[in-house]
Order: sequence, then structure tokens, then C-alpha cells
Amino acid sequence: MPLTPRAGFDVSVSEPDPETVLMTIRVTDGTHVKGQHAFTLKKHSSQSTDDLCRAAFPLAFEQPA
Repeated sequence: MPLTPRAGFDVSVSEPDPETVLMTIRVTDGTHVKGQHAFTLKKHSSQSTDDLCRAAFPLAFEQPA
């Protein structure tokens, strides 16, 4: 399931290599950024990037259906 941020969060994810995920989460209030969290995550080859991001900061994402 693709990542779907909740209202009030802006998320960007990139994968510079197969084992590394860079995720930045901005907490927003309308057009104003209230805070930012940056993560450098390591994943296993069998692990989903979406699942890894959800596990790292679950508050920012809609719950999978």
C-alpha cells in the first residue's frame, strides 16, 4: 500500500541505494512548517519501504485499510 500522509504532515522519501531510505517529515499548519524530522533508515532486501517508513513514524501516516 502506498504511503498516504495524514493531514498536517508532508512526507518525502528517497532511496539512494537498495539498503538506505531517507525520509523527511514536515509537520505543517496550513502553509507554515511547525517542525521537521529527518530519518536515515536501513532496510532488509525483503522489507517494504512503505512498511519501514510507517514503523519509523506511524503518527504521520494514514492507517492501511
